[in-house]
Amino acid sequence: MKSSTVVWLNGTQVSLDEGQTIASLLLAKKINPASVVVELNTEIVQKETYGTRVLKNSDSVEVLHFVGGG
Repeated sequence: MKSSTVVWLNGTQVSLDEGQTIASLLLAKKINPASVVVELNTEIVQKETYGTRVLKNSDSVEVLHFVGGG
């Protein structure tokens, strides 16, 4: 049986398999990592570390999308 991790994603509680990374979370949610900025516990995460940043219980993840306009 796999352990689970509960994180907050944009204010909504989400249950993940233990050991999930930011990259795997984005993939599961069908979010293109090239078009977003990720904030983990109020800290901006560098895109090149998405695959190595493992999410832990109670982490707060904010995914910010760029919106164009004028």
